[in-house]
Amino acid sequence: METNIYSQPKLPYAPDALAPIISSETISYHWGKHEKTYIDNLNKLIRDTEWEDMPLEDIIKKASGPLFNNASQAWNHIFYFFSFSPDGGGEPEGDLAEAIVREFGSFEEFKKLFEEAGVNLFGSGWVWLSQDGDGNSSALSHAKHQSSPSNSSTENPNSGDGRQYSLFPNNSNKANRISPASSSPQ
Repeated sequence: METNIYSQPKLPYAPDALAPIISSETISYHWGKHEKTYIDNLNKLIRDTEWEDMPLEDIIKKASGPLFNNASQAWNHIFYFFSFSPDGGGEPEGDLAEAIVREFGSFEEFKKLFEEAGVNLFGSGWVWLSQDGDGNSSALSHAKHQSSPSNSSTENPNSGDGRQYSLFPNNSNKANRISPASSSPQ
């Protein structure tokens, strides 16, 4: 029996825990179906190759084509869904709050710009709040399709999926990282 190198982590909340913002149907479809497919495809593509023992972030940085697409979408979705909490919401505190105020003037201005970036992203893609490698500057960026800060020089991302979740939260037609043989994010 073949074993999977990567496994889909169990979400830290029930599928209905984010309702009414994100419905259990959306969680089941996008996490249960899309994310599972990305991880299953990733495992098929790396099995018995030089990619098999490589950390997911390294695959994303070095791969192209279907391998990059599935690895990056697996990472993006895990990061995205593990950013939520049924008890979340409100304004950030501490270093993140300070960085947002420093870079955007206020949390309200950041929210406005983040939402605008998502609305103006044509097609599928992601909006990211990332910090440079030195931790000195935070910036909004957007990426088409499966791109993410994992294949750039930014760190500490926060994300929003411009099409699938932010704009169409309950449309079934439309992340922290995982490690080998792990069932939870690191």
